[in-house]
Order: sequence, then C-alpha cells, then structure tokens
Amino acid sequence: MNEELDELPKRSKWPVLVVALVAAGAGAWWFTRPKVVPEAPQRFLFRKQLITWVISRARGEASAPKDLETCVAAAQPWPEVAKAIAALDPAWNDRDALKAATKELNRATHAAGLDYWVDPQFPSGKPLLTTYDVLGRAKWVGEGDAHTEAIHVRRLDTINLELGLLGHAGGDQPAILRDRIEVSVMDKLRTVDDDEGEKSNEVDLTAAKLWRAQLGPLVGAEGLAEAEKRLNEREVLARAMEKRLKGGRIHLARPERMVFGDAYFESLEPYTSNQRRGGPLILGSDLRALRRADQALDDSVGLRAMVQIIDLEAATVEAHEAHHALYPEEVPTPALLQSMVGANDLRFGRLSERELRAYLGQLRDAKPPACLTIIGLAKLARGRYAQTVPHFYAAHALLSVLADSDESRGLEKEQVVELMKKLCALPDAELRARADAAAETLYGTKLKLALPRP
Repeated sequence: MNEELDELPKRSKWPVLVVALVAAGAGAWWFTRPKVVPEAPQRFLFRKQLITWVISRARGEASAPKDLETCVAAAQPWPEVAKAIAALDPAWNDRDALKAATKELNRATHAAGLDYWVDPQFPSGKPLLTTYDVLGRAKWVGEGDAHTEAIHVRRLDTINLELGLLGHAGGDQPAILRDRIEVSVMDKLRTVDDDEGEKSNEVDLTAAKLWRAQLGPLVGAEGLAEAEKRLNEREVLARAMEKRLKGGRIHLARPERMVFGDAYFESLEPYTSNQRRGGPLILGSDLRALRRADQALDDSVGLRAMVQIIDLEAATVEAHEAHHALYPEEVPTPALLQSMVGANDLRFGRLSERELRAYLGQLRDAKPPACLTIIGLAKLARGRYAQTVPHFYAAHALLSVLADSDESRGLEKEQVVELMKKLCALPDAELRARADAAAETLYGTKLKLALPRP
C-alpha cells in the first residue's frame, strides 16, 4: 500500500477510513490480558500526552499551546525528541511539512533508543497523528544499493481513527500494522454471519477453506480448530447479550483484540447492578458467560495458533511493503491494467500499477506459502467486501494474467473461484515462479529482486 492511501481514490460507497476526534478505549492492546504494570514516562508521552495535543490542535482549541508545552517538557530527557515535537506545530497545516517533521521525530525517537513511531494521517484532508509501539524491525535488500527497514507496530493512541489497511509504505519507512492484522485474522476465523444479513459469497467461502487448508499444517490443525471454536462461541454469546440491550438498540463496543481481558469485563460490571438507576443494562449472567468464553480462549492452544497465524500474515504484508519501499520509482502502467482502470484515468492507473508490482513481489518473495497471496488477491477482486480501489484493479490484472486471460473487464466470481483452486494446488515453488512469468507478460521485463536480510 502506498503513501497516498490517506486520500485513496475509490469507486465505491465503502469508506477506507472512519474517523472521529474522540478517545476510544478498545484498541492497541496485546494478544492476551494486559498486565497491570507502571507505565514508563516515555510511553505515557506517546500514548497520551502527544495525542492530547493532537486532538486539541486538530480541533483548534485554546489548550493546544499548553498541551504542546507539556509534551516538550516530558521529552526533555531526550533533547532531540523534544526539539522534533516542538517542530510539529508550525508544520501542522502543510501536508509535506508535517510529513517531514514527523519523519524527523521518528528519526530522533529511534536514535534515542525509544521504540515508538508516529504516523501522519489525513482523513478528509485534515491532519492527524497516530502513535505506535514498535515491536520489531526487519531489513530488506534489493538490486543495486536498494535497501529498507520495515517496522512491525501496534497501535498505541486512542484516537477513534480506524485504518482499513494492514500496512503501508508511505512516510519514512514501510510499516506492518499488527493490530489490524490481528483483527483480520479474527474476522477470517469467524463463521457467524453479519447481523445485517450479509452472507459470504462463493469466493469468500472457497478462500476460507483454502486458507485453513494452508495454515493447518503450519500452526497445527488442533490449534486452528480450537481457535475457530472459541472465537465463534464468544461471538454468539456477545451478540446474544447485545440483543438484550434495550431490544438490540444499543451496540456494545468490543475490544479489537483476540482476548478481551479482565479490564474490559470489570468496566462493564457496574451496568449489571440492581442498584443502577433504571435497573441493570446488562444481565449479570450474560456478562459472566461471555467472560468465561473469553477466559477459555486465553492461554489456550487456539490462542497460540492465532499468534502463529498473525506472524505468517504479517510476513506476507512485510514482503508487499518492502517491495513498495525498495522500488518507489514510477514505471509505465501495463496496458492490460490501464484498460481495466480506464484509458483516460492515468493517475488511478499509476496507483494501481504500484500495487500490482508489490503484489507480484509479495507472491514471489513472501516467506509464507504463495497460496496465501492468491487467496488475498481473490478476495480483493471478487469477495463480498471488494472495493474498487487500486488494489482491486491490481488483483484483477494479476489474476487475469495467471489465468491466461486478457479481458479488460477482469474475472468473474466463478473464474476467480476456479483459479484459486487451481493455483493453490500447485507446488509452492511453481506458484512463485509464475510471478516472474506474469511480470514478463505485464511489463516485458523481469521482476526485481527483494530479499530479507538476517
């Protein structure tokens, strides 16, 4: 994904970003129950103090200067970090200047030995900063002197900005968003249909079967089955509890993490009290049943399998973002892709072309089985949530070449289903080799090399 995703053009009613400047308490937790430990001052700075300034600055509140002073004072043990934070304010209303200022803040933070990362976002064209814990770093090398470092991060701030992506290569380096990958893995393991009545289509159903077939031998079939069972048991209980909240008129926010944890349930306990004005909002028996289901998942073989799956999915995203970062130069858009996008929409064609190259690299160079990339492309092309963003057209172009089809309208659902089955039945090495052949067909040249460096 690329640096323009914050204003990604799309031909769909579905949004890529959802934003409101309010505090949200659900995100950015670890896999299992959060441990209660004293928070380090530097973590408090990036989790709370900097975000307090971001919100007040975005709202134009009178408290913004004072909030910034608080941040600068808290960063004094790291003088270069303090200086970089102070430079954010004058750059706020200039997109390029804010990106540059954020890049300098990330450089200073890393140099100071602090494992935090700040990412500028521009929902509806308005600036915001999101913050992350840095979980790890991975170096990649390409042809010539091309090299990059990808970071694996977990959301730290509490701004209610939901990102519809698993990684991106904009800003100062490629990033893999582990919290979003965690949510996507849970979504893949859920078999309960949406309350709105939306059903998985044939592409989604086939993708789910192939995904499980690929992962079972890697993480253990027992663990995979346990994860699916425990997640869906909890989901059924959560939905039943919600239906009894004012006749289903109240939606109860759930943590976007695998294990909800004790803190979540303790925060809901007051709503079960008979002493509450108006009576209990939540039945105590409902909450206890949901908590038991959550505890059954915690520290189980199913949870361990999910952690392994997240690692595999993250490695696939890492290869995609590494290709973006190693080869950011613009190249001519392949004729097949441009015809799918529309002959006159050159900008959309260029955005789609960048994704096409990254998916080719992901197919060949990601460590996990190449079938996982095919499954992802199929869902982008014809899954029920497919959106006409650049990734959609890139998926259609690549799948069309792999299917030996040159139709500018792409592939129909039935074709995508059959192609998934056919490609995932191939030996992994043969499927990876098809990425090189597809690059030759699309670009008339070989796919550039990208390798992770130990």
